[in-house]
Amino acid sequence: MPQDLALPFSQEPIFVDWRRPDVGGLRVTAWTDNSGNPYIGVFTLNREDKPNGLPCWLERRRFLSYVVIGFADDSAPIKVFLDAEVTHRGLQASLQLPWLPAHDYFYHRRLVAHWGSEAPSMGFHTYPSQDEEVARYTLSEAI
Repeated sequence: MPQDLALPFSQEPIFVDWRRPDVGGLRVTAWTDNSGNPYIGVFTLNREDKPNGLPCWLERRRFLSYVVIGFADDSAPIKVFLDAEVTHRGLQASLQLPWLPAHDYFYHRRLVAHWGSEAPSMGFHTYPSQDEEVARYTLSEAI
């Protein structure tokens, strides 16, 4: 996708959510101002799917970082790697998450919200890993 496509002006906030019932989750939201400048907000959700405070608003097109979404029973932080981007089509967020019961699995989840949409789009695709020691696959959600 070409990066030079202009963002729409004055777009209402759109969002994607990822939840893990035993810990909480993460909400990523995006909007544009009347000049077409993009803003990304990131905040965690508690176990009842309620926000933990206010989002950290950033005036930027892309956000890449580890985010702590909660704590395990032994108080160890549970973190995900978030790659969120505001595009001319809307908001796209990709999460790399620890896959717990089996071995050292990781999975990626891609969530998309289009400008003017009320809910994220979702679908599912898997891709085998090239690494024999660490199995990886990709989830991509689209309705």
